[in-house]
Amino acid sequence: FGTDPTAIVGYYELTYSNSAFTNNLRTNTMAAEVRLPITPNWLLRVTVPYVWADLNQPRGFTTNGASDTLVRTGGRVYASPNVALFVGADVTFPTGSNDRLSTGKYTLGPGVGVAVPLARLRSLFITLIQDQNSIGGDPSRRDLHFMRVQSAVNTIWSERWWTTASMEWDMDWTNNRKTTMNLLGEVGHRFDKHWNLFVSSGA
Repeated sequence: FGTDPTAIVGYYELTYSNSAFTNNLRTNTMAAEVRLPITPNWLLRVTVPYVWADLNQPRGFTTNGASDTLVRTGGRVYASPNVALFVGADVTFPTGSNDRLSTGKYTLGPGVGVAVPLARLRSLFITLIQDQNSIGGDPSRRDLHFMRVQSAVNTIWSERWWTTASMEWDMDWTNNRKTTMNLLGEVGHRFDKHWNLFVSSGA
C-alpha cells in the first residue's frame, strides 16, 4: 500500500483529498509524487502539491495555487526480518503561489525512518523523525526550525483493506519550543493495482 517509509520502491502517485477542520478551514489538495530508486538501496522522492483553501470566518480567506515542493533523498542503511532503517534528508522549495500556501523559505534537514514488522498482528510499526531548518528565502518571512516525530501502526487486514493509527508530534524551536500533537486514524481500501480510497479522522 506504499506505507513503509523504508521501502525502496519506485512508483508515480496522484492523490486528491478533501479535508475539513474544526476552525472552519476547508482544503482540497492535489499532490503529484514520484519515487525513483536510484540504486536498490537509494531513493529519490519529489512531491508537488496544489491546494484550494477556504477559511470561512469574518477575517478568513479563499485562495488556491501551488504549495511548497518537497524533495527527499536517502538510503536504506540496514534491513533484516526484524527492522529496517532509512536515513536521508528533506529539502523544501518555496514554490507556493502566495504567502498563505508557502513558507517562503528553503529548508533542509536530516530524517530517519524505522520500520518494524509485527507479523503476528499483520502490522508494521513505523517511526519517522525529521528536523528542518530554513537556509534562505524571503527575508521578510519568519525563519523556520522545527522537529517532527511521526509514529504509526499500519495493519493489513486483507489484500484490499488496511488501517493506520498514527501520532504526529511537532516542536517549533523558533517559537519558544512550542509543541503540538495530532492523532489520526485511517481506513483504506485498495480497488486494484492503481486505485486506493481512504478515509481518516484526527484530533
